[in-house]
Amino acid sequence: MKSGISSWAFRWAIGTRDFTPASPLSVFDFLEKAAEFGAEAVQICENLPVSTMVNGELDAVARRAKDLGLDLEIGMRGASPENLRKHLKIAARLGAGILRVVLVASGWEPSLQKQFDILDLFLPKLEQAGTTLAIENHFAYSPEELRKMITNIDNPYIGFCLDPVNSISGLIGPQHVIRTLGDLAVTAHAKDALAVRSNTGFHVFGCPLGEGLVDLEGMIQSMKQNPRARTIHVEAWMDRLSSEEQTLVKEEHWVRQGIRYVRNLI
Repeated sequence: MKSGISSWAFRWAIGTRDFTPASPLSVFDFLEKAAEFGAEAVQICENLPVSTMVNGELDAVARRAKDLGLDLEIGMRGASPENLRKHLKIAARLGAGILRVVLVASGWEPSLQKQFDILDLFLPKLEQAGTTLAIENHFAYSPEELRKMITNIDNPYIGFCLDPVNSISGLIGPQHVIRTLGDLAVTAHAKDALAVRSNTGFHVFGCPLGEGLVDLEGMIQSMKQNPRARTIHVEAWMDRLSSEEQTLVKEEHWVRQGIRYVRNLI
């Protein structure tokens, strides 16, 4: 397996719907930083959308990644047939071997059975392209539901993008997620978090890798049961600070520290 960085690791440097930095990180900036920090791969997700790029721009991204020695993966949200076809073409153009997918999106929230049928019909296109679909456990479906779907499809071109913390929204802890999905994960997000008591509930928040409750070493060991597992990408839940400068400095520190931590574990 190789160590990588997800574009969501630079949430604030790239910008969100609610926050735009003075100089947003571009796709090329992201590639340069990933190489500088010692990553071997990158996962360019929907916060740095390649879906709006024309072929010449995509070719330039692929060339720069190759020059920097970075393996490319891309990510998308909303696994409708149209969106899957569009991003599979982009993945092929970039030479991205993994297409990470969050199944649901605004305006696309199908039943699990409908999503199963779509993915099942899509298998020949994946096999023809040689691209592996990595389904991320997000908020809509439980790890057990996702495992059942992928197990029933039973195809080497579909696996998981394992995120140990996402399923906490359903009161499902990281270790349970790792046990349920780890052996079928082809890629993963290295993310850590802490939980502290807050009045009658708990406050769950991100922290630097290795300082929280997530058993990231166990996650990697679980993934090693799957010979198709390729990458572990640094990601984070980091709250924005009072100033942009402080936020971006802290975020960059987390990413630098994170990639060293992941490389050591691998």
